Amino acid sequence: MKKILLLLISISPLLMSNESIPEKLLLSSKAFTDNPYLYPVYRIDLIIFSHTQINEKDKQERFPST
Repeated sequence: MKKILLLLISISPLLMSNESIPEKLLLSSKAFTDNPYLYPVYRIDLIIFSHTQINEKDKQERFPST
């Protein structure tokens, strides 16, 4: 995790001219690399997405034939 953030920080000057990364993300990643002990690491085991608009065709199961 720390290596990924360090990589992001190291290539961020190249990406800043493109402005594809928001400034808040760059600042927060720099703050994390400066003092990672202020930001505890959490483990996420499960993420559930809810889709509120369900069509009738979405309710039908389709399996590929082998």
